[in-house]
Amino acid sequence: MTLETSFRLSNEYSRQLDQADPLRELRKEFYIPKHGVYLCGNSLGLQPVGTRTLVLEELEVWKQQGVTGHFDHPHGRPWVSMDEQVTAKMANVVGALPSEIAVMGSLTANLHLLMASFYRPKGERTKIVIEEKAFPSDHVCRVACATC
Repeated sequence: MTLETSFRLSNEYSRQLDQADPLRELRKEFYIPKHGVYLCGNSLGLQPVGTRTLVLEELEVWKQQGVTGHFDHPHGRPWVSMDEQVTAKMANVVGALPSEIAVMGSLTANLHLLMASFYRPKGERTKIVIEEKAFPSDHVCRVACATC
């Protein structure tokens, strides 16, 4: 059995799968570039249609309220508890309980926090291995933590 016969690779079959996909309506929630197939996993992903509005709203809150937006937010999204607002939703996405996950910042910041907290080299196993094409900031984090 070849890959082609086991998966019936064709444009027609792909269109049939797209039509049967229960999530197909979500496509209109994203801007999809016209320049081919978008399969980049090392990025922000496709931009949701509502992103511009939400970012402009947050900029306006920052402008009007400054630091108090952390606690008193006119749209009900106080910055200080933003992680709590999305934890239950993310727990559902990853199949965990809200008490089992943490929603945090960027990968680089998370790597730094983990390594600074737990990396304690001793003996002969003292190297930090990281993929060659990681974000440059991840490499800086690795070097910084390796010299701590």
